[in-house]
Amino acid sequence: AANFAAGLFGTFPVTASDSRTAVNFAVGGRSQIASLVAAATLMAVLVFLGSVLRVLPIAALGAILAATALSLIDIEGLRRIWRVNRIEFVFALIALWGPIGLGVLNGVVIAIAATLIYLLLQTMYPHDALLGRIPGRDGFYKLHRAPDARPVPGFGACMIQDSLLFYNADYVRERLTAIADELPPRAHWLVIDASAIPQIDSTAAEMLGDLADELRVRDIALGLAELHTDARALLDRAGIIERIGPSMIFEGMEDALDAYEAKYGRNQPPNAVEIKPGKHF
Repeated sequence: AANFAAGLFGTFPVTASDSRTAVNFAVGGRSQIASLVAAATLMAVLVFLGSVLRVLPIAALGAILAATALSLIDIEGLRRIWRVNRIEFVFALIALWGPIGLGVLNGVVIAIAATLIYLLLQTMYPHDALLGRIPGRDGFYKLHRAPDARPVPGFGACMIQDSLLFYNADYVRERLTAIADELPPRAHWLVIDASAIPQIDSTAAEMLGDLADELRVRDIALGLAELHTDARALLDRAGIIERIGPSMIFEGMEDALDAYEAKYGRNQPPNAVEIKPGKHF
């Protein structure tokens, strides 16, 4: 089917021969003429040199093909990947040796599957950070990176740094619950900086709604700041913004703090939060 479709558009036939690909690349083939020339040359060799090739060991022909195929391996590229990221180097080796030992299709599928599993594991435990302010400066800063940053009294602020999806929703809820548990008794708000959450699915949206309901019982209002457009639209369609409260959705963390101080003032008890970091803090 692939070759049939390729023929309709004048493209090369689909093949899995690395050695022939390497030869075609080495001679500068750019069109189907290269295949015609190769076929004509092969025919001439068989006709005029067949008796000579008959006594040539098969191993010698294999060595020729192997030497040609080696030109397809980008050694310098592998060295660069090794310097930059060792995990990616492992995936490169899987993609290199998989087709050799298991066949082209099986090797490629295994390489893709290994990469997808790694990405899934990375996003199962999103990074999180507690936020605070530096006296005399605008903006919010990660407490573990900015030694001068201090939590805002009575105002819990944190950041989740990945998409919220069905397979990490429970973990994120555990982290947010842990943060809420460590807030001072008179803390009223827990606001999430959502600027680093590019995507939210329906499962995670429901989790946020349930968390908002749970915290409301404890007299803590859950807020979201700087939502991405698509994420905000999904939360709106799912009715989560209504459950959280439209007044708790903010354009930015500064707006959230202004709204908090307008409601409660600045004379709040110290918000000394000491929380164990998440798995990928």
